[in-house]
Amino acid sequence: SIRTIRYFFYKDKNSKEENKEIDYEYLISADDNKIVIVWDILNYYTKKQIIDTSYEDDIYSCALFFNKNTERNYIVTSTYSTSSDITNSATKLYSLATGEYAYYIKESNFDNIYYLLIWYNQKDKQNYLIQFSYKKILINNLEKGKDELYARLVHEPENEHYSGYIYSKENTELLCTTCYNGFVHVWDLYSKKLVNIIDTKIIMCHIVQWNEKYAIAADFEKKSFVIIDLEEKKIYNGIKDEHSMEVKCVKKIMHSQYGESLITAGRDKVIKVWVI
Repeated sequence: SIRTIRYFFYKDKNSKEENKEIDYEYLISADDNKIVIVWDILNYYTKKQIIDTSYEDDIYSCALFFNKNTERNYIVTSTYSTSSDITNSATKLYSLATGEYAYYIKESNFDNIYYLLIWYNQKDKQNYLIQFSYKKILINNLEKGKDELYARLVHEPENEHYSGYIYSKENTELLCTTCYNGFVHVWDLYSKKLVNIIDTKIIMCHIVQWNEKYAIAADFEKKSFVIIDLEEKKIYNGIKDEHSMEVKCVKKIMHSQYGESLITAGRDKVIKVWVI
């Protein structure tokens, strides 16, 4: 059963060929067996790397970032514990090239981590890890040290933040998040303040960006995808699909032959690509 799926695109500036950058596109999936698989999109979805994380609990999210100091790409993974003892919950980093364990990121109060994002701060040119826990969002500076806390975002009443994405608008960078109770929150990452709230009135967890104005989210009750207008605060019906009950959405495949696409995965062990 696929727990999470993420899409990544980047240019390799350390290519062996002089003065030439190479495009890489990866799809990263994780399942209940604590296995992370890296799929090479440009090479017909072949398996590039298989990582056995040996977690005690299920993997709930993963992300990828490039460390400028080591000049290596890392996969970040987090777990969700279904037991009352969550002291084993962890956020760990693995090398994309070798699959080897790199280091562990300390999480305050040992909360479960539902979702991970990597934020490249355009002001200080440093990488930050955004962790979505039970009732708060933690942002750690990955450049200054794995335990360096940048911000703790909390909204009253406290909500379970499950998913989100980052986008730029009017000289600032925003974090759009969704909660299980149907609220969408927009945070200013520079001021660390909440700037917008939208009550969708639907049970949803996972949200992705379509463009600056619109987002796409999974509706758990209707088993469909909805389009959210962040400016007008309106909801529009989208794609109907039975496997969206456990869907993990990703924005698009940048160079796909199908054009702008939505990637989903569910408990039916199937990965689907939708043309938007």
